[in-house]
Amino acid sequence: MYGYEIPRFARAYERDFKHYDRFLRLRWSLDEPGKFILERKTRYLTDHPFQRGTDRQVQYKDEYRKVFTFEPRQIHQVLEALKLTDIQRHGGANALADSLDAHDVRVWELAARARHAEFEDIASEHWDRLHSRFEA
Repeated sequence: MYGYEIPRFARAYERDFKHYDRFLRLRWSLDEPGKFILERKTRYLTDHPFQRGTDRQVQYKDEYRKVFTFEPRQIHQVLEALKLTDIQRHGGANALADSLDAHDVRVWELAARARHAEFEDIASEHWDRLHSRFEA
């Protein structure tokens, strides 16, 4: 049951995964029975030590890396999660880092404006109190 054979209902999802990225594959997990593993083809440059009969052993042998591990009932959410977490869809790592940095700057500026507005409100309130004391 575990390894390369997957149920028929999962084949349609696997076709969608391969349409999104042709280097993806779906299989049962050996380490976590009852869960699927979505893996992507890669190249291992050196031999790595591994334990036989584990997911890592299969991945090293077939030259795949784990992308997601999930339960069969979550399979309909995997493609959307894959699209959301794919760095290349955001223009690569540098573009994503620039976007995150710009977001941090915007958040800092909004916080600085809020602090400044709060300071102005407190100063205005104190000015009004002092002004009312001297007028009376």
